[in-house]
Amino acid sequence: MNAAEHRRQLPGVCERVDGAARTDDDWPMYRRDESRSGSSPVSVPAELRKAWTTKLGGRLTQPVLANGLLVVSVIDEHAVYALDAPSGEIRWRFVTGGRVDSSPTFYKGSVLFGSADGWVYCLRAKDGALAWRYLAAPRDQQ
Repeated sequence: MNAAEHRRQLPGVCERVDGAARTDDDWPMYRRDESRSGSSPVSVPAELRKAWTTKLGGRLTQPVLANGLLVVSVIDEHAVYALDAPSGEIRWRFVTGGRVDSSPTFYKGSVLFGSADGWVYCLRAKDGALAWRYLAAPRDQQ
């Protein structure tokens, strides 16, 4: 399967956590969209103010955002965190057996990401429960 065929197999990549179509406020994957545009049509006010802060510690991936849920990986903690975007409160945390050094992706109510433990994980976005995992590495070396 070539890259164009593979992209056609993933029509829901731009869908929100609840399955609705993506809005301009969403940033569901690294660099926002499948074209990696890194831009948004949302206008930014001239004066910005800090809405909240939270301390997760360590090195972080770029955050992704959909339907009011912000998801980020703490690389050396081997963990993925979901925060309530309006308040910054932690909703859930999921720990893997290895580094998670790339941004997760929202897809049809799920959060997908790979880990240095060799597994690709799919979590339910609403609560962080494991939906499935797939061993993508040639063998489990843990």
